[in-house]
Amino acid sequence: MATCLWRGNDSSNPGDYSVAGNWSGAVPVADDTVIIPAGSGNITAGLNQASIELEEFTVQEGYTGRIGIRPTSGAAPTYLQLGIKTNSPCELTLSNYAYIDVDNSDIDVTVFRAAQGTSGDYGLCLLGSAIQTLSVHQGSVGLGYQRGNLADCDDIQLRAGALLYRGAGAGSSAATIMGGTLIDAGGISQCDIYSGVFKAVETCPLTTLNCYGGRSILNNVAGSGVTTVNLKGANATLDLSQSGIPRTIVTLNYDEGRLIKTPATTITNFNISSLAFDMSCATLR
Repeated sequence: MATCLWRGNDSSNPGDYSVAGNWSGAVPVADDTVIIPAGSGNITAGLNQASIELEEFTVQEGYTGRIGIRPTSGAAPTYLQLGIKTNSPCELTLSNYAYIDVDNSDIDVTVFRAAQGTSGDYGLCLLGSAIQTLSVHQGSVGLGYQRGNLADCDDIQLRAGALLYRGAGAGSSAATIMGGTLIDAGGISQCDIYSGVFKAVETCPLTTLNCYGGRSILNNVAGSGVTTVNLKGANATLDLSQSGIPRTIVTLNYDEGRLIKTPATTITNFNISSLAFDMSCATLR
């Protein structure tokens, strides 16, 4: 149960996770705590570590190195593959690109900061089939962002300054958006948005959307399914106009907020609040 500090400066094999000379002591083994501190080097080799179940994995504030290998025109990215004990922490503060796969670790992942992404890529590209809660505070994160990637998390927590894209293989999740932008193709069981932006895209099925604030844009394809939308905040906007794709919302409960729709969207049950309210409507031309 040692604490292993990454150095990454072995004279012969710098950046190789599996080389003892890149660590303050030995290469991490099961039950060790791994810390990637400020000033340490890149991690770009010896990346398959999924069989070693760590006690904790932390990338500390000030780390500027790269983790994993970026994709090229002829090759997919290479991820640092980690095993982490159930309910143990994985905390990431990053300022350079990173590709991390937590495999089937049943854990919370907290991203305090990720780098800003480039076109078609994200600062942190993340995989994991059993993530409990994914919290993103700042930066650009892609969960299962490439087609064919499978990734899953039970719950999403998003803060201002964060961008999270969940690919079509990411599976259904609940989401709470306090700020930032969530672009989702994987499916949402319940989304509570208070500020920021939620955008449903591709084949994202959506069971319940509670709009307390922010802007919710439904661009998911026809047949993806939108069961219930509750428009509940004066500063909330529900935008159904951008894609022009025909879709049906089974139930829209309107308390307050702004609704933008085109004839392409059908609302089967449109329920207006029984409370006193002031409502105006303008036709889009």
